[in-house]
Amino acid sequence: MDRKFHGTNLCCWSDPINYPGTAVCGGVFDSSTDPSLVGELYLVEVFDGGEGKKALGPDQYGIYILGKKDHGDLECIVDEVDLYNLVRGNI
Repeated sequence: MDRKFHGTNLCCWSDPINYPGTAVCGGVFDSSTDPSLVGELYLVEVFDGGEGKKALGPDQYGIYILGKKDHGDLECIVDEVDLYNLVRGNI
């Protein structure tokens, strides 16, 4: 199923020393082609592996849906999200 969604980011995190190329943002879904997602919290992690001889690995992304929780429960942390290689393009 090809879902589309929009969300409002409530937090973002990066640690270039320990997790180079990685960023995590989290928020709440405002709208979606799947109405059950509206109001649920999410984390999105992206990894930019770089290019050429200094590349750290393939570009990757992951989306983790936390469900309908209080917004105060949202923490942008790196170990919650499973990453998948991009099929095409770059981050």
